[in-house]
Amino acid sequence: MTALKSKKISKKKYTLISWKKINFVLISLLILIGGTNLAICNDMAGKGFVIRDLNRELSLLSEENRSLESNLMAMKSYNEVKYKIDELQLVSVKNVTHLSAKESSMARR
Repeated sequence: MTALKSKKISKKKYTLISWKKINFVLISLLILIGGTNLAICNDMAGKGFVIRDLNRELSLLSEENRSLESNLMAMKSYNEVKYKIDELQLVSVKNVTHLSAKESSMARR
């Protein structure tokens, strides 16, 4: 009978050691997966801030681009008017006289 008890005791020790190893491996995997998840979340949050900053910079550059295009159009318009003045041989006005109309001289219905 003592032989049976010793076999049961040694069998229990073996399964106890096995469960300890299994628990250790599972807990280690859980910690590893949790750490990896934390690292990935941290990385994605950092990238979110970078994307927001880049979008802000994009909007500023777009506004600057619109302003520069507006200035370019004004300059082209000015150059075209200057070219037409030279082409049509127009001269600038020196003496300007302004006329003013009296209120009573307006046409009536």
